[in-house]
Amino acid sequence: MKIYILALVAVLAVVSCKKKEVVTTTTSSATTTSVTTPIVSAGFKWTENGGAEITADSSRFSAQYKTLFAFKGSKMFEINLSGSSVATYNIGTANALTLVSGGANNAATAGDVKISANASSKISGTFDVTMNTGGLTNVKGLFIDVAVK
Repeated sequence: MKIYILALVAVLAVVSCKKKEVVTTTTSSATTTSVTTPIVSAGFKWTENGGAEITADSSRFSAQYKTLFAFKGSKMFEINLSGSSVATYNIGTANALTLVSGGANNAATAGDVKISANASSKISGTFDVTMNTGGLTNVKGLFIDVAVK
């Protein structure tokens, strides 16, 4: 009976709390194995120069202009692409990434944006770019299930 109560308490704790990761433990007679699986939520997230992860307050993808926008306080991303299909888009004349921060336009000089999914009015992917402005050298991030409008 105690085992059932402990199992119920454990299930309720997992269901009632918002977790950043799920830890699964498997025990056999000889070994114990733990696997940590991160839970990735929808939205737009990035790091600047390898710093702390920043989560945008809002984001959207314009299908008409093939442009991804993300906003966090005084920061704004504008990612202009030559397409919206699942593919890798290299930064250059046809594709651009700009991070507006504190009124300064910081444009990527190299790197890529990868769209991994575009279905059901949601787009997902990653980006990893080089910058040479505003003290930024590298910006990496991801966007998951961003609304396509």
